Formats: sequence, C-alpha cells, structure tokens
Amino acid sequence: MALLSASANATYSAELLQAIDWMLQPEYSRRPQSAAEILSLLKSDSPNGQEGSLTSTQAASDAARSNKRNLWIGVMAGIIAFVTVRLWFDEKPAEIADSKTSTVASQPLFPDNLGNTAVTPEIKEEKSAPSTIAQLNTESDSEKKSEPEQQLEQADLEAPLKTKADEFLIRKHLDAAKKAWKKGHLTTPNEDNAHKYYQMVFAMEPDNAEARAGLRKIVDRYIQFIEKARTEGKLNMVRLYLQRAESVLPDDPKLQNIRKELAIQ
Repeated sequence: MALLSASANATYSAELLQAIDWMLQPEYSRRPQSAAEILSLLKSDSPNGQEGSLTSTQAASDAARSNKRNLWIGVMAGIIAFVTVRLWFDEKPAEIADSKTSTVASQPLFPDNLGNTAVTPEIKEEKSAPSTIAQLNTESDSEKKSEPEQQLEQADLEAPLKTKADEFLIRKHLDAAKKAWKKGHLTTPNEDNAHKYYQMVFAMEPDNAEARAGLRKIVDRYIQFIEKARTEGKLNMVRLYLQRAESVLPDDPKLQNIRKELAIQ
C-alpha cells in the first residue's frame, strides 16, 4: 500500500498524511494507541512528531514507575525505622534490670566482718517482738468479748453487702412500679405491671418496706373494685378481681373474708 505522505501531489499537510499512514498500519502494535499520540503528531512541525509522541508517553510512564518505586522505598524505610526504635526502647528496660541484677549479684552474700553477722539475729528478734505482743493482745481482746458479741460480729462479716448497682436497680424497679400504678397496670399486662416490678425488688431485697407497702396498695385497690362490682351485681368481675388480689397477697384477712362471703352467696 502506497504511503500518502510519500505522494508528491498531496494538498494536505505532511503531519496529517503521516497520521493517516500511522493509523492505517496493518499491525496493531504499530498503530497509535491513544488519541493523545495522534494529537501530538498533528501539533508537531517536524515529520518526526510520531517518534516524539511515543518518546514522551514512554517518559511519562517511566516517571510514574519511578515515583511508585520511590514511594515504596520511603514506606519500607519508615517501617524499618519504627521497628528499630521500638526494639531499642524495649531493650533499655531489660538492660537496666540486668544491671540491677548484676549489682545485687556482685554483692557478697557473707561480709568479711564476722562482727556484723552476729548482730543480725538480734535485730530480727527485736523486730519480731512487737508483732508477738500485738498477737497476744488480740487474743486477749477476743477472749474478753462475750459470745453474743462475737456472733454479731461474725454475722456482720458474713452479711452480703448491697452495692451501688443493686441500689440503682432497686430504685429503678420501684419507679417503674409507681408508673404502672398510675396507669392502672396493677397485675396486668404481664410485661408491664406494678406487681411484677415489686417482685423484682423482693428478689434483690426481700425486706424492702416500700415494695411491701406497694403490694398493700394493689390489694386495697382491688378491694375497691370488688365492692363496686358487687353493688353493680357483676359477680364475674368480683371473682376476677378477687383472684388477682389473692395473687398479690394470698393470706390477706380482708380477701379471706370476701372469699367466705362469696361462698355463702
């Protein structure tokens, strides 16, 4: 195939004809690989524009590879420096400990002066004397205490200490019971009722006075419901309220009297 750039009668610029010949090369590798290469040839004033564009592209790729290589070298150098510094600081305490150990080990176990070794047992006896006296005083004090006092002290030591976390949970359950009471949730629904929260308090503190008073209020409210249902002749509601009240305080005398009256009716 004849080259257009070699034609003598061409009316177009030599750069354009060279670009056409370059793009029409039969082999793919000899054609331009990007539009930038073609533009660089068209902008050049010399017929060697093709070679210049290829050289500039290769130079750019070589520069990119060089930058990546320098970046990796810098990263590796930083890691090596960091590891070296850490190892140096880790070895310093060990060297100090070794120096202390060597100093202690260098001291003789037995001094040359035999007179000093004779004084050592006397010093130990003087130091142990106060501890022996204190032990005797403690034993005598424990003997002076009566058996009831010793039992009370033992009970105080064995009694479980209520932590601040337990106090916080108890207060939280009591507040939740008050809110349920205001909403009328005495024993129902199962997931939110005053009786349930008071039972949680008893599980942590069986003698909680506020929770016991709360149970009394629940039963008294059910007794009011029972009296109202009785006056309205709703015996089914009376039995329902009585069952719920007995689930709170089954041994309550007022509830037992109501149960007897219902049995008579």
